[in-house]
Amino acid sequence: MFAGFNLEINEHFFGSQKKTFSEYQKIGKEHLASQGKGVEKALSEYIKNNIVDGSEIQKDWFPEIEADIFLSHSSKDTELVNGIAGWLYDSFGLKCFVDSNVWCYAGNIADMLNSDYSNKRLDVDGGYLYDHKKCLKVSEHVNTMLNVALQKMIDKSESVFLINTDKSIHINRDSNSIDLTYSPWIYMELVCSEIVRKKPLSFYRYDKKVCHAISEKYQFDEMNNDLTISYNAPTQHLIKINQDVLKKWKNQFNGKHPFPLDILYNDYFESEVEKNKKYFKY
Repeated sequence: MFAGFNLEINEHFFGSQKKTFSEYQKIGKEHLASQGKGVEKALSEYIKNNIVDGSEIQKDWFPEIEADIFLSHSSKDTELVNGIAGWLYDSFGLKCFVDSNVWCYAGNIADMLNSDYSNKRLDVDGGYLYDHKKCLKVSEHVNTMLNVALQKMIDKSESVFLINTDKSIHINRDSNSIDLTYSPWIYMELVCSEIVRKKPLSFYRYDKKVCHAISEKYQFDEMNNDLTISYNAPTQHLIKINQDVLKKWKNQFNGKHPFPLDILYNDYFESEVEKNKKYFKY
């Protein structure tokens, strides 16, 4: 990761663009689908000597892909995020990572593990009962697989964009400086983006042929009637941008620059951008 941005945006942004919101959504879905998809295999394929291979599950279900931008978002903003991914790809050729569009649904592997390892049995009402402690153990393992996979993608991507809407970030009325999120996944992604190793821009510029190659979570419902937990949302390390910044970025792009993100970076990391332009001669 080189840089992170805190993007305040809504659907009104697309009203001033060349294509409609629906068209950008379609482009986004097609672009994200083209990146490949996690592969759901039967649980039996991961069992060797009565031990489940969690690393292989993670590799198949939550694979690493090539992406320029990691989009951190609320699952309730899926349609907006598809539109943003479509706009970034259509405008700059930038590839985004949105986990729900690329990865398998983590709940399915949890169901498979619980069926075999959590004492699943029929209830008198026709449903199923499970051993609570064993279900917690399954949840720990699946959430760890997903956490590690997300952190790897944040580390690998050149930029992280927090899609800041009223569904992802909430005003902390007890503090003027720290916002809140009710999503444990967004909380994890923000903390990870704050502490992850920051790579120099040259790391993403060393091979001009790789100009672009460079997202809760598993349909997690952020809030329910029984339990709501808030987390301080560390966004101070992210550069605040808005829809006007995106429009300026698009207007400055001539369609020929080999690294469109440099145009965005130029307002915040001018010396770093200029140093790389001179060194790599682009």
